[in-house]
Amino acid sequence: MGLNIPSFYGYFTAHRSIAANQAALNTINHNIANVNTQGYSRQRVDLAINSPFPPATRSNYLESGQLGQGVKILGISRTHDLFLDGQIRTQNSAKGMQDIIKDYMQQMEGIVAEPIGYGASSAMTDFFAAAQALSIRADDQTARTTFIQSAKNMLDIFRQEASQLMEIRTGVVGDASIPSTVTSSLAAITTAEINTELKQLANVNSQIITVVGAGGQPNDLLDQRDLLLDSLSKKININVEYTGSEQVTVRLGNNILVRGKDVLNTLNIVPNTTVTADDDPALIELSSNPGVSVNANITGGTLGGMLAVGGNAPGAVTIRSFVGQLNTLFTELANQVNALQGGGYDYYGNSPSTTPPNDEIFTLAGGTGLEIFRYSVNPDILADPKLIAAADGSGAFAGVGDGRNAMAMARLADVQIGALGSSTMHQFFNDELSKLGVSSKSAKDSSEVLGNVIAQLEQRRESFQGVNMEEEMIDMLRFQRSFEASAKMMSTIDKVMDTIINRIF
Repeated sequence: MGLNIPSFYGYFTAHRSIAANQAALNTINHNIANVNTQGYSRQRVDLAINSPFPPATRSNYLESGQLGQGVKILGISRTHDLFLDGQIRTQNSAKGMQDIIKDYMQQMEGIVAEPIGYGASSAMTDFFAAAQALSIRADDQTARTTFIQSAKNMLDIFRQEASQLMEIRTGVVGDASIPSTVTSSLAAITTAEINTELKQLANVNSQIITVVGAGGQPNDLLDQRDLLLDSLSKKININVEYTGSEQVTVRLGNNILVRGKDVLNTLNIVPNTTVTADDDPALIELSSNPGVSVNANITGGTLGGMLAVGGNAPGAVTIRSFVGQLNTLFTELANQVNALQGGGYDYYGNSPSTTPPNDEIFTLAGGTGLEIFRYSVNPDILADPKLIAAADGSGAFAGVGDGRNAMAMARLADVQIGALGSSTMHQFFNDELSKLGVSSKSAKDSSEVLGNVIAQLEQRRESFQGVNMEEEMIDMLRFQRSFEASAKMMSTIDKVMDTIINRIF
């Protein structure tokens, strides 16, 4: 039995070929147009052999074999590597955190380090030098005035550096005692950006569901979603799970933020009202579980870096921990100086220990908070430097020229103090400055290493999914020739049919 071929059979085959090649050319055009578009993934038309005629189920027609029916379009796919995406997002979170830590560590160094400036260390040196000068000229009013002014200057410098550091911290995570600073902090701004992107992500997921449900392939929407996921990963550590219908679920730890088209949780930033408020001024909560902090789950991204550098985790170098060390240093210095002041004799031969409040150079006001912000120089001694107990108080008053107690104050610079880890005051300050420098360099080195890793990963991703103009031009010529050949075939079949219809009959 011969194979009966419909008269217009060739038209259909040629038409399918023309449509397939035209779709390929349109896709190449789309690729070329987006060669510089961030996040765009190269697209390709997936072609397959069309089912032959007759189908295998009609065995009684297969004696003469099957006749091919040309090509069919399976769909338009995008070249993409989900594994590379996951790697890049993990590194993005780590780098985002290290970048923030690096930036604020460098700001801290700029405030407290003294390569060419004047700071706490220099102020301590000047104070102890003034005490040394006073010990030599205890009867000199100028030496006494210089000493008490250097004490005030030292306190001002310590307080100024501590204030500048705390202002930076307030800008990053706020001050729990002033709730409005928490909700207007950089961490709050970043939290709002995260929430906006979570909602955008759910919206894109919803559009993807619509397209997939209609049988389409939402390639451009998938690229848009990948850009959102990349952006989110720079701000916070997220886990991305891919599910059916081209959907994703985004988690923070075990907490679901977005599932498909639904936003299950947004982030709320609130002031810390607990006794540990000074450790973590800002708390991040989930909208579905208010009152429960998820700070511990935020271990990456710029938000993680802000919470880390603005917090006060034990053993970590943070803004608050460095201010705390400045506070410890000055408090110990004040206690040591006050102890000597209370045990000596002033210019008038009086023992300050019997005439309060002249028994203290540095007076501490009541209240809460760090002592460094509550200290002041005794106003009575500022008004009358003769009240400085420069003379030794171990025996009878030895006269206005006795500077042995002032010498003891000067020697405090070399005393190893238990409360400072058995270090001298300068050693303690330099050790803390070194720790800050090490932390700053570590964050800087980590940021650079992560940046190189991300650059390599992105280069691999770009080489795989990016648009290569040379490849596109080659494909364009290939499909153009195929299109022209198919059009020629259509023209040829048309002439054959014209001959059959108009000349034979």
